[in-house]
Amino acid sequence: MVKKYLLILLMLSGMMASAEAPKKGSLRAKIRALDNQPIPTKLVSTVSEPIAPIPDKITYHCPVCEKDTVHVRPITAYRHTMWPICMLDYVRTSVSDISKKSKLPIKLDERAFCQFCSDGKNKDTVFIEIEVEGKTVKNAYQNNDLRILKAFFNNQNYVNIQRGSGFRAYPLKNYIPRINVLLGL
Repeated sequence: MVKKYLLILLMLSGMMASAEAPKKGSLRAKIRALDNQPIPTKLVSTVSEPIAPIPDKITYHCPVCEKDTVHVRPITAYRHTMWPICMLDYVRTSVSDISKKSKLPIKLDERAFCQFCSDGKNKDTVFIEIEVEGKTVKNAYQNNDLRILKAFFNNQNYVNIQRGSGFRAYPLKNYIPRINVLLGL
């Protein structure tokens, strides 16, 4: 059993070192290896994101139509909430980092923030699009998705999940269903 586990880990480390984007089969093998890992007994939580005051207004510049939309802070948004547009720069940087690490084309569809691209129905819904083997999978972005993907592609066995204003470490294998959805497996 230990030899099989080591063989899978060696295959996966080779997969991640290659210049090509991983195929569905190798991603499934990586998920199986994660599922077979023992649950970590010692988990460490850290805050790995900037926490800044939420401004009263944010001007969003749309990369698609090049127009600006002014967003006024909702009443329910307070310092530790994740008003999505407030964290957009961090999310964009994280998507770029994960795309480089995973070698998968990953992008955000943030047109919902644009008054013009969303036909005046702008909302806080951002979509994450991941391409695996030429097929693009589009899902509504959830607050912890990037943390989960980052931990997965960094071969960690835990992930720091935001709950309210704090973070707590959880076994990454708890999030295998979400990984499958995000990668279209």
